[in-house]
Amino acid sequence: MNYSNYNSARIPGHRAILCAIVTGILFLAGCSATPSKDASVTAATPAIPSQLQSQYKAAIHYMQTDNIEQAYQGFSALTVEYPTYSGPYINLGLIHLKRQQLDDAEALFKKAVSVNSSSFEGHNQLAIVYRKQGNFSGAETHYLKAKNIDDSSANLHKNMAILYDLYMGKLPQALAHYQQYKQLLQEPDPALRGWIIDIENRIKAQNRQANNHAG
Repeated sequence: MNYSNYNSARIPGHRAILCAIVTGILFLAGCSATPSKDASVTAATPAIPSQLQSQYKAAIHYMQTDNIEQAYQGFSALTVEYPTYSGPYINLGLIHLKRQQLDDAEALFKKAVSVNSSSFEGHNQLAIVYRKQGNFSGAETHYLKAKNIDDSSANLHKNMAILYDLYMGKLPQALAHYQQYKQLLQEPDPALRGWIIDIENRIKAQNRQANNHAG
């Protein structure tokens, strides 16, 4: 099987990253006093300070225009002024992750989930870092935490399938997540059918081998 198209931890460009961050409303759900899902704001969520919103939008603009250093300074300032919001930590972590500075990215994503344990993107990105570091059990733990927060992300299921398939050898779990990924896709993934057929064949081969040994 050709695995060259697997992209379990490839980080997209700055604009794609920021699109995900903005639509996820990460900074709105970051208050540690009332943790909530990244993509939802409940009636109990405290009002977001207008200054925080304007500074955050400014940092987002710098990211969108590839002015990464100013974006970094802006998000860093927000972690000092508003330390209980997870979004700035996640954005800083994404910058370090894109630069392959894994230890720094890990520290920032861990900080994000410490101030907001219900941060889907915090757990998701921490899992990506752990997968890159070879800490597959850590990656599994945080993918599962992200899944418990929001089970509707196609990319999450794809990444979990790849983790189980290529790195942990848990083929039934991998197949289940490939199938969930397929169900959640808005457009078909042309490579997915081959991946599913391949893993089904490998599971059958494992079962035959187990039956032969049992006989």
